[in-house]
Amino acid sequence: MKEVKFNDLTLQVHKIKDSINQNIQNVMNSNAFIKGNFVKQFEENFKQYSNVNHTIGVSNGTDALLIAMESLKTKGEVLVQPTTYVASASMIPRIGNEVRFIDVNENSWQISVDNISDRINKKVAGIIGVHLYGFPFDVENILNLLQDNEIWMIEDSAQSHGAKINGKNTGTFGDIATYSFFPGKNLGAFGDAGAITTDDDELAMLCRKLADGGRLSKYEHEILGWNSRLDTIHAAVLDVKLTLLDEWNIERRRIANIYDEELSSLEQVTLPIKLENTEPVYHIYPILVENREGFIKYLKEQGVSTGIHYPIPLHLQKAFSYLGHKEGDFPNSERICFNEVSLPIYPYMEEEDAHYVCEIIKKYFKKT
Repeated sequence: MKEVKFNDLTLQVHKIKDSINQNIQNVMNSNAFIKGNFVKQFEENFKQYSNVNHTIGVSNGTDALLIAMESLKTKGEVLVQPTTYVASASMIPRIGNEVRFIDVNENSWQISVDNISDRINKKVAGIIGVHLYGFPFDVENILNLLQDNEIWMIEDSAQSHGAKINGKNTGTFGDIATYSFFPGKNLGAFGDAGAITTDDDELAMLCRKLADGGRLSKYEHEILGWNSRLDTIHAAVLDVKLTLLDEWNIERRRIANIYDEELSSLEQVTLPIKLENTEPVYHIYPILVENREGFIKYLKEQGVSTGIHYPIPLHLQKAFSYLGHKEGDFPNSERICFNEVSLPIYPYMEEEDAHYVCEIIKKYFKKT
């Protein structure tokens, strides 16, 4: 029986294995495991890649959100969708803000002006907009709405490395952007890592202080901060992998195109609608199906591995029960979370494997 993995990280490094090994060896030889030269080098290269003025490497994407929010200072309610990884919302109350969930658009599965406009009031300080699954949300129109109301925006770009809107990278529209370099991301380290990007000099300086104990020099602490530095070894790996990010994203689009062509005509499968003038990077290829458990079980029996992103919408998680939400409060988000299945997609995946996945899906629906 054929086997199709959900992801295969080993294929990503076959072209750059020697360079990665050399960089790691250089870190070992230098003994500069913290704040070594590769950190500055990667920050500079990611800054240029992202076309921003500043990149600050941090320990992980969760810390990136926390530090970015702290740097923006204005406190109050923060809007965020329930269809995302928990960190997008769980960091909001950590520094005195309040979580306020908003539903997503039923077609794009992303936040939209229509979902946000009636939630704007004087209590709202900011919004964390997530480019979910590597699909850009309507950041330009939302930003116009926010600027009219003096509300800040963090672009959670943890899943959208290299995605574009009208030719411009995601993560370059809002006040500040955050990234995760978790190993499975489009650009992943060999462990947890993250970054913050911004064009604002003051925000960048404050984020750098907050990420390093409130200091810029070794023993002079100007403010209270955290210990959230990007490890040199992770920066050394990321700096090499960054050179292939565009190629890897093209590879993901190649597989996504096969799925689009073969699955879009199936009435039992719902696909998200890509916004005009956007270039997704397909961190995840998500579909909606009924009887998700049966669907996943059948694919597994046929050798196809899948994922779920995310099975429980955040407003129904126990951690947010204090907000008093119930099922039915955010119907679009619930529909996505209760029916979403993530199909295999990764760089250098064989087209034959993608066609096989589609074949098995069609057989399943014929059978049922």
